[in-house]
Amino acid sequence: MVERIFRNSIVRTLTIAMIVLGVLGVVLEPDILLVKFGSRYAIQIMFGMLALGMFFFIFDLKRLMFTALVATGVLCVYLMETTNASLRFDSKNQEPELSIAHFAISDFGFDFGKAIRRIRWTDADVVSIQEVTPDWAGVLDTGLQKQYPYQAKVIRIDPYGQYIFSKLPLLHADTIFYEDIPHLRVDLELDHHELSLISTYTLPPLDRYSYERMNTQLGVLARRVNKIKHPVIILGELNVPPWAKELLDFKYQASLKDSRRGSLPTSLKGTFWVNSAPMDHILYTRDLECIGFDQLTDQDQSTDVGIKGTYQFIRKRINEQRGG
Repeated sequence: MVERIFRNSIVRTLTIAMIVLGVLGVVLEPDILLVKFGSRYAIQIMFGMLALGMFFFIFDLKRLMFTALVATGVLCVYLMETTNASLRFDSKNQEPELSIAHFAISDFGFDFGKAIRRIRWTDADVVSIQEVTPDWAGVLDTGLQKQYPYQAKVIRIDPYGQYIFSKLPLLHADTIFYEDIPHLRVDLELDHHELSLISTYTLPPLDRYSYERMNTQLGVLARRVNKIKHPVIILGELNVPPWAKELLDFKYQASLKDSRRGSLPTSLKGTFWVNSAPMDHILYTRDLECIGFDQLTDQDQSTDVGIKGTYQFIRKRINEQRGG
C-alpha cells in the first residue's frame, strides 16, 4: 500500500519537491518568518531526512531514497561549515593560554549556591555571566570575588545585565551601547600582548522587527570590532543557532571564527534534542587559535549551563610582535 502510494508520479514529485524545499529553506533562509523559525530545527530536519531515506530504502523507492540521502548530506556539510570546518582544534604552541567560560544565569533558576559552585569549579581565567539582575549581583560579588578579584559589570533589571570576572588584571573596561543595549568590553594583557573581550546579548527574535534589530545590532558591533587593532573575543547569548543568517553575516563582517566544532548538541536536553540548537557562542578573530571547547553541564549532566573555550595567540603573530 505504501509502496503503491509513493510510486504514483504525482506523489513522488511532490515528495521530492518538499524535500528540496526543506533543504533550501535551511540553507538559503529566505526572509520569511515561518521559514526562519523552522530553520532553527535544522538538526532535527537533517535526521528526519535520514529517517526518510531509510524508510524509502525499505520499500525499494530508489529515487526518493537517493533524494532524501543527498538532502541529508547537504545539510550535514552545511551545518558543519557554519560552525568551524575543521573538526580538530588547533595544536598548542607552547604560548600562554587563556580559558574563558560563559554562563547565562537564568539557566540556574534561583539556585544561588549551585551557580556559584558550578562557576568556581570551571576554574576559567575569565568568566562571563549574562542575564544578571540586581538579585544576583550581590551573590556573584560575594561568591566569586576571592577567586576572581578583577571584574566589570553592567547591572540591569532586564536581560541585559552582564558581569565579567577575571583572574588577570583588567587594563580597561568600557560599555559599548547600541540604542539602550549594552555590550560590556574589557581589555586585558596576556604575556605582554593585549586582548579584548566583548560580552554581547541579543533578545530571542520573535518577529520580523526583532530579526532586523538583531541584524543592525550585530552590524554596529562588527564595525566596532574591526576598529580594534588587537585580537578580540566575542561571547554571549546571541539566541540564534550557528547557521542563522544574522550570525553568519556578523562573523563575515567582523572576520570571526567559531569556537565550536560541529553543530550537534553534546547533551540531550529534551526529547530528540528539541530546542537544543546551540544559542550561546564564543567567537574570536583570526589572530587567535582555539585549542579547546566544551559544553558545560550541571552536576547530573542533564542540562547545559554554559560553555568554555581555551585560546592562544598564533605563534606567527607573537614572533612578529617580538621582532618588531
